[in-house]
Amino acid sequence: MNNQQRLQEFDFLRALATLTVIGIHVSAAYVYTSMWGCLANQVARFAVPLFLIMSGFLLAHTDLNKQTFSAPDFYRRRFGKILWPYFLWSLFYCCLTGIMGADLLAALLQLPQQLIWGTAYYHLYFVVIIIQLYLLYPLLYRWLQQTPRICLLTALALTLTCQIMLNMYSLGQLALPQQLSNLSLIFFPVWIFFFVFGMFAARFIQGWARFCKNHRALLALLWILSLVLVVGDGYLHNTYGSSSRPSVMLYTLCSFFFFYALALNYRGYFRPVIDWIARQSFLIYLLHPLVLTGLISLAGLMGRADLWNRTRGMIAIYLLVTLLSCAAAYIISLTPLAEKLGGVRMPKL
Repeated sequence: MNNQQRLQEFDFLRALATLTVIGIHVSAAYVYTSMWGCLANQVARFAVPLFLIMSGFLLAHTDLNKQTFSAPDFYRRRFGKILWPYFLWSLFYCCLTGIMGADLLAALLQLPQQLIWGTAYYHLYFVVIIIQLYLLYPLLYRWLQQTPRICLLTALALTLTCQIMLNMYSLGQLALPQQLSNLSLIFFPVWIFFFVFGMFAARFIQGWARFCKNHRALLALLWILSLVLVVGDGYLHNTYGSSSRPSVMLYTLCSFFFFYALALNYRGYFRPVIDWIARQSFLIYLLHPLVLTGLISLAGLMGRADLWNRTRGMIAIYLLVTLLSCAAAYIISLTPLAEKLGGVRMPKL
């Protein structure tokens, strides 16, 4: 398996994570009112951790093919691509919520704090996690080069411990300081395993590919069983809205191997579309909540607040958010602002 094949397969996974994270945000409003909405939300729970796996994989894949690794060069390349989009979209969403709340000045005064915590809008916490992991990447890369399994197991122990503690806290079985519980969504130890696992995968993916090709049925069964566990966990403990729980860790790993096995055998006619979504995934991630908010607000202004009710409404708004977000990303990708907003500049046709 050559490098080009492997990257195409991971582009398949990155595109899948992009589409499913939209599903999480759309279906969140239906979790307690629709059985199908709840199921869709739980099926999509692998999306955010899978994004972290993709980030770790793509960074390590690039650096493993180099003769030398330079931390200053890494910081210059990566933070140049992430900090501007994060600032500009945080500013935009801050202004949007200020205008919607009829107090733009008060909203702007909160922007510095929102930039630190990733709270300018509900999805921007992910960028704060990525920034922390990027800061740690040179250290993790060298550690993984020297003792890969110890690095992976340490990250697993750290993330699993944090997620068990947070799960116990949410169930009222463990007392934590309020400040610490507020950090749980963005605190890097809660997520570091997925990032390190992606880096680890970049070293050993060729060997894993042979196993995945020969055991697709087994991986499908494990994926279904892990999904049942996630749904059951959410039902018993009322933790539907959280991706930071041990059952989701297991589900994400099963999802990674199962969908990677499917990607190895994917020969579809939509490969250019999948590759494009993968390339523009960060931009689509950043802008899709704007489209979702706009469609919900538009229904209210039309006097049709029930427009997106029921399962048919959920499917309709998901399709519209996906199509309109991709269309907006395409338009932005043709402009000089593309890279500043998190996209990849595309040549005009």
